[in-house]
Amino acid sequence: MVKRKKAFVLGGGGSRGSYEVGVWKALREHGYRPDIVTGTSVGALNGAMVAQDKLDETVHMWCMLTTDMVMDVTVKSDLKTMTDQIEAMSVFAREAIKNRGADTTPLRHLLEHFVDEEAVRNSETAFGLVTVSLPNLKPCAVFADEIEEGQLINYLLASSAFFPAMQGQIIHDTVYIDGGYYDNVPIELAISRGAEDIIAIDLHAPGVHRRVREPGVEIRHIDPEWDLGSLLVFDTKTAEHNIAIGYLDGLKFLGIYDGVLYAFDDPDLWDHIDLVAARMLALAGKLAPHVVLPGGVDVSEFSLSRLRTVLLRHISGYYRHKRLPKHRIGITVLEMAGKLFRLDPTRVYTQRSFEEELGSAVRRYVSDAALDELDALLRSDRPLKEKTERALELARGLDARSVCLWLMREIERYGEEGNAPVWLLAAGRIFPTEFLTAAYFCVLTELAGMDAGDSNSERSE
Repeated sequence: MVKRKKAFVLGGGGSRGSYEVGVWKALREHGYRPDIVTGTSVGALNGAMVAQDKLDETVHMWCMLTTDMVMDVTVKSDLKTMTDQIEAMSVFAREAIKNRGADTTPLRHLLEHFVDEEAVRNSETAFGLVTVSLPNLKPCAVFADEIEEGQLINYLLASSAFFPAMQGQIIHDTVYIDGGYYDNVPIELAISRGAEDIIAIDLHAPGVHRRVREPGVEIRHIDPEWDLGSLLVFDTKTAEHNIAIGYLDGLKFLGIYDGVLYAFDDPDLWDHIDLVAARMLALAGKLAPHVVLPGGVDVSEFSLSRLRTVLLRHISGYYRHKRLPKHRIGITVLEMAGKLFRLDPTRVYTQRSFEEELGSAVRRYVSDAALDELDALLRSDRPLKEKTERALELARGLDARSVCLWLMREIERYGEEGNAPVWLLAAGRIFPTEFLTAAYFCVLTELAGMDAGDSNSERSE
């Protein structure tokens, strides 16, 4: 049987490239060795390390990397605010105007230290990259064995020259810039060398993203769902975080863990998710308000149906780059809650440990004082329309976690009484993430009460 050629395709994305290293680490630990690796921009730099099979050195490189080791500029490493981000962009803008981009001499020194051209050329993994020439944006997609000896570092610098923020690279009197201007995830280049089984990482950075479908070629994508940070600002803390995220995403890709945003290692996870989903549907039924329009038209079921449609649409489209099959979208509500309350995505959870962490995060959170005003308003005798408009106005000004806790309190109240007011279902349509998370917390409280009851029964027996 003829072996299918495997290819690892690495997209461009500046400092987000640390994520690719995490994915590579997971795949390599489980025996993955590509026959071909292609990359654009930072993907080309990582690809050269893959060709040399230098995983530990690559992790070490990324975990010490700062912006001034890539470009001759000085920016803050921690862009916490919008002002910090604007300030950083203004630094690159000044360099673009003054010097036609930041000087990448520091990156050259880094590559000369970590990339052994002879090792890349002699590797059993064929290495290719993409760059683009100026002024006509003519693509240059080449493999190492097609590059003149002694020029590999220059081509790596050319492929990663994110123009105009970074200076172009001159090779034989021609200026070359970032390959993302032609193909940011060079799948076609891998196919040109005979790849039939491709794993591609798309960092969703600016650039041209070509849709590739080739008969007989299997193309599987690994896409980060978390924000991986600024493209042009390199810092060790972000790199370590992104490597950890990429590593877990690689293990999920291999089927070792479940989840999209988070990693779950629990054989009972899906049974629990099915139970939670059933309880949430039952809770929604309890909340359905009895609404009768003039003329005696009962629209209660219609109102509930509309809410369900909105929430299901929100769940199915929640992830940025993935659409789960219908039988797996139940996990979304758990992950939605985790992201809302900022659980750590770099660790592995069981269903129980995840929900325990959620409980701790909720208890730690100090709710917005405006919730008291909102609570008083909802219990006032003001006209329903006026009360609803003011309540939603107040809610929009709250932190999303405060909105969630407010909705949780209201759902618990009307879940016990039944027949919730119309404004509560309206809030579900306006704040779907918060509403779903609140309903999920209510179900967890209910299930915890049932577990406690079962335990008490067992003790009494």
